Amino acid sequence: MLPFRCKSWRCTRCAPQVNARDGARIEHALGGIRLDEVVFLTLTFDPARWKDAASAWRHSKDCWKRLTDRLRYRYGLGAGRERVNARIVYVQTWEQHQSGWPHVHALVHCPALAQDVRRQGQFWSKAELRQVWRWQKTVLQKEAQAAGFGWRCDVDFPRKERGAVAGYLVKLAAELTRSDAKHAQTPVDAPKGFRRLRATERFLPPIRELGEVCTDHNGELVSLWSGVIVLAPLDWIELALAAAEKYGVDRLGEGLRSALAELERTPWPGLSSA
Repeated sequence: MLPFRCKSWRCTRCAPQVNARDGARIEHALGGIRLDEVVFLTLTFDPARWKDAASAWRHSKDCWKRLTDRLRYRYGLGAGRERVNARIVYVQTWEQHQSGWPHVHALVHCPALAQDVRRQGQFWSKAELRQVWRWQKTVLQKEAQAAGFGWRCDVDFPRKERGAVAGYLVKLAAELTRSDAKHAQTPVDAPKGFRRLRATERFLPPIRELGEVCTDHNGELVSLWSGVIVLAPLDWIELALAAAEKYGVDRLGEGLRSALAELERTPWPGLSSA
């Protein structure tokens, strides 16, 4: 059994586990959100505006804050001292183009914003050969450029039912390192300490260590473990999880640790240790 030690999305060995863990956290967080109030944004940077890609990476967080501040103000209510800015909740994943320049995908929850996107409707873009939400041209491009992003951007609504949205987000996270074609989009050119996954404070549940569990909005048990990599036959792992269930929800972590410890004591040529 190999401990999941570095916990870094930059590590080729640990990245799939990091993405799976983060996918579970996103799934857990989306439980209480109405999907018709969520929009999916894609934002890029204009190389003509920035000195280089490294500069864009360094200022990416500030650009996102300026954009959300502008959108909060735009969709707020009231005027003067009575004005209350709109609440925007988001979760985003940063990637990079093959050129090294960053771009970001974000799910944004704001009822007033989503309503405005639908109110403005769509038009058929012959240049892009697809229907485009007019809000992208009338609002997003202007606000994104004012915040420091490029003019290339996109807005859409989740196209799947509630139960499949979390799976879509897991796929988005997994694409960063799952295949050779997508490996180039892993933001390895980002500064040291850069957070690939960002979200509104306290929107995502905290990362759990091995053995810790929590429940989702339906009371179902979910795993958000930082994890371990188990080099054992799949049927062994299934037996270990089945054995862990005997301990009940309150002692599931203890049962899983005991089951994995038993696997370590069982000789198998393919089982290695760190």
